[in-house]
Amino acid sequence: MHTLQQLKRKRQALIEKIAGIESLKRGKISINRPTRTRKDGTTYQAGPYYVLQVWKDGKNQPEHIPADQYPLLKEHVDNYHLLKESCEELAEVLEQITVLDASAGPGKKKPSKRRSATRSKPS
Repeated sequence: MHTLQQLKRKRQALIEKIAGIESLKRGKISINRPTRTRKDGTTYQAGPYYVLQVWKDGKNQPEHIPADQYPLLKEHVDNYHLLKESCEELAEVLEQITVLDASAGPGKKKPSKRRSATRSKPS
């Protein structure tokens, strides 16, 4: 089990990791290399063809990607998946911090909200 200080350091590292992500693209890239048959009966691998698959409104909306754009788009899609994983890990760390804070004991009091006095209207 981690100590509270370790978890807080991990939380800060995850926040910095997330803040470092400057570009992203949702979806998944598929690489297609279909087998084709020539007129003489021999087969060959065509492609590769790149397809960005994005789910919108409950439907897969594929988008064909030119080969020269693939490296940059792959980096953006990888950043999206890195963000998702980092946010999930951050949520787990925050939950552990919350549990440790709650189990710190009754000696730790939460500040109460101050209420302002109700003003009476001048007569």
